[in-house]
Amino acid sequence: MSWSQKEQQALKGAMSKVSGRMGQKVRYDGLLSKWRAFVADVERGYGWTLYDYQNDLSVRDEIERVVRSVPASVRRQLSEPLAEADRKFASATEPSPRPVLRGGAPDHAWYKRVPKVRVGELKSDLLDEGL
Repeated sequence: MSWSQKEQQALKGAMSKVSGRMGQKVRYDGLLSKWRAFVADVERGYGWTLYDYQNDLSVRDEIERVVRSVPASVRRQLSEPLAEADRKFASATEPSPRPVLRGGAPDHAWYKRVPKVRVGELKSDLLDEGL
């Protein structure tokens, strides 16, 4: 991806904010890799806890913050590979009767979906929560 100096600075600023929130230096491609790995886990059958599922969904929040804070020209380039992972996530999940994160959950579509393939602790956690 080739960007102007202004676009590079905007992305650097957005990533600096995310790094501060996460307590470590992160790169956009690292966030995208985490999201893709999580989606692959969901496709296979996510078996960790509901807490882990919620935590893994928060990676998508950080990606969204970056995408929304950069110029449209950068946003388009960042969104193309993200859209594929989002489509896979949507395909591997189904609507949830309520958001999986209670108490001030962000109004993002990914919090309103649960895996189609439920195994292990997540399966029992979702049943316990009425999801």
